[in-house]
Amino acid sequence: MNEQAKRLVTTMVATTIVTAGSVSPAMASRMGGFQVADGRVSVNDDLVLEDLSMVLSQLEYIFLYLPGLGLLTVATQDFDGAEVAGEFRKNSLRIDIAGTVIELDSGVPMLPHPAVAFVRIDHEFRLQTEKPTIGYGTSPDAAYVFQRFAESSP
Repeated sequence: MNEQAKRLVTTMVATTIVTAGSVSPAMASRMGGFQVADGRVSVNDDLVLEDLSMVLSQLEYIFLYLPGLGLLTVATQDFDGAEVAGEFRKNSLRIDIAGTVIELDSGVPMLPHPAVAFVRIDHEFRLQTEKPTIGYGTSPDAAYVFQRFAESSP
């Protein structure tokens, strides 16, 4: 399994607490990175995940699997199949997909500046869990690597 798949497996298996690497929140902020502390994910104001923590030296792609909705791949830059569907504000990410509002809130600023959220949604994506799951990766297709790995594991 390549390094990217290993990182995604590590983060997506931890469905309620995501800890990424050894980058401190202060360092992530100085590097233009991404961070979430005491994070909460809600769908149409219904809390679906809480107590999330994530610190990344650089934000590339965030994956949010929501059973019944599918997989959201989110980035601050455009990528194949994505459209502008939300925005990163100081302590929140807000996405609106056909009237379904997904929010990730953090106790600390997520990015050093506001940014547009490019989102691709795959309504057909499924994991072998009914729990919402969050992860990250360096490719917009990294969640599919994890999905194949999870399906082939006993």
